[in-house]
Amino acid sequence: MTSSPSNYRLPDLCSLCPWKATLNPHYENASAAASEWVLGYTPSTRISKDRLVFFEQKGSELLAAWVWPYARREQLRVGCDFINLTYVIDEISDCQDGRAAQV
Repeated sequence: MTSSPSNYRLPDLCSLCPWKATLNPHYENASAAASEWVLGYTPSTRISKDRLVFFEQKGSELLAAWVWPYARREQLRVGCDFINLTYVIDEISDCQDGRAAQV
């Protein structure tokens, strides 16, 4: 019987990248507007309060700011809304049975 390792060593992938990671300078402004929008929408859905914590922490807006570092403010806002909407749909479908999720 083999034992599983007690720890894992991950490589430093950031040091291997030829370019520097850049956060979009419009992050604060765009994330505030996107968070306000998604949090205003989600109470009308079936997302539980404990799952809303993710949206309150602005994790998806931060992801968008790293993915689109050179986008203008309006473009970043669209990206934030798109990622938020994707997460909302995922959260709603997680709480549904297979048939309801397909509709």
